[in-house]
Amino acid sequence: YYYRLHENQRSKIYYDINKFAIDEKDLKVLMVLDSLNIGGTETHVYSLIKELLDRGIKVCLLADHGPYSSEFLKLGCTIYNMDFPLYVIKDSATESRYKNKIKQIILAENINIIHAHQSPSGALCIDIGKELEIPCIFTVHGLYYYDILYDRLNLSDSVISVSQPTYDWLLEYNIQSTVIPNSIDFDNYVSKTPNLSIKEELGIDEDAFTI
Repeated sequence: YYYRLHENQRSKIYYDINKFAIDEKDLKVLMVLDSLNIGGTETHVYSLIKELLDRGIKVCLLADHGPYSSEFLKLGCTIYNMDFPLYVIKDSATESRYKNKIKQIILAENINIIHAHQSPSGALCIDIGKELEIPCIFTVHGLYYYDILYDRLNLSDSVISVSQPTYDWLLEYNIQSTVIPNSIDFDNYVSKTPNLSIKEELGIDEDAFTI
């Protein structure tokens, strides 16, 4: 499952494709977010989807609309929009409605891996993964998942921590995880005009005083 499957990755054994007996070419991933806001989690998922698509892996995204939607649309993957609430659903009737809609997407797209990142949508997906016997991975992006800490996270097939502090925090609650630090795409930080000075690039006189 993309950057975790190389020889030097310490979590390679955790993500070995033999664990779920799915060849990389056969992976069909449902990536799930609450919404497409602009933040660290969304940027993480954007980079992950981009790499998976570059490797020829099928990815569908399930999330509510948000200011980051236009960038995700450029990736070219199938996007399903769902108005997830801001809290973990407790009402059984409402929960059932959401689950049925998500199951329809999973079955229509022949999904065989679910990867969730946030509590309201992730709680639903963990349950669905168990019901449909589809592996559900959950990435914990910080120390604020108390709403699913006691009754959901430990039901995930795999839990990822994006940092050592996150790993240590989960361990305090007896939740095992694998640390996979947030990655950086260095191409995003390479100057497109390396031969120009900053002043020249911005149209500022070279002799001008700047702060």
